Amino acid sequence: MQRVKFALFDFDGTLAPGDSIVPYLWYAWRRGLVSLRHLAAAGWAGILPILCPKRYTNTWAKNKALSFLQGRSVAEMDAFALDFFHQRLEKRLFPAGLAEVRRLREEGYRVLLVTASPEAYMLAVGRALGVDAVLATPCGLTPDGKHYTGLVGENCKGVEKSLRIAAYLAANHLELDWEQSRAYGDSLSDVPMLTLTAFPVCVNPNAKLRNALAQAERLRWNRKENKRK
Repeated sequence: MQRVKFALFDFDGTLAPGDSIVPYLWYAWRRGLVSLRHLAAAGWAGILPILCPKRYTNTWAKNKALSFLQGRSVAEMDAFALDFFHQRLEKRLFPAGLAEVRRLREEGYRVLLVTASPEAYMLAVGRALGVDAVLATPCGLTPDGKHYTGLVGENCKGVEKSLRIAAYLAANHLELDWEQSRAYGDSLSDVPMLTLTAFPVCVNPNAKLRNALAQAERLRWNRKENKRK
């Protein structure tokens, strides 16, 4: 089994500010892929897991938001996702974050994008960023793999991130080199991933993450500069 040094990156809040699924749905509306009614319903669905977390899950909310994918071809939505990245998402990325991804790739790290955002657009984002693999919330496909079902799998968040990484390592007969690997995240839910490496890095961390990983390196990224703390 090959021992490899990895760089693990969360996406929303780490490489880009905010939640990427909101601008994705907005762009889909602008392009005529979803109705204003669907947009409003998706917004409400996103609020319910916060108001009633015991009844409504993030996976449930993503199912509601991404139901418009049902019956649409993977090829069509992949082209749309790439257009979305270049027209909307790319300009929101933190320059320092992009520089860090490039630096680590040049230094021989295998870079994984590990995110709760859906595969429907994150796979295209990963290709655009040149990462080695994307582990995102899975989007259901028809048996022939050519069309979306409109359903999503387990939300890739919290402990699920570490489980997805373990599955990726096993499938590729790899071992993560804990002492040399690095991981980047911005929230408490990233802790299971961050602690998989000897060098957890907290990007724009909130108080909960700072308290949970008090000894971790902290970075303050924005669109203009990278400040180390």
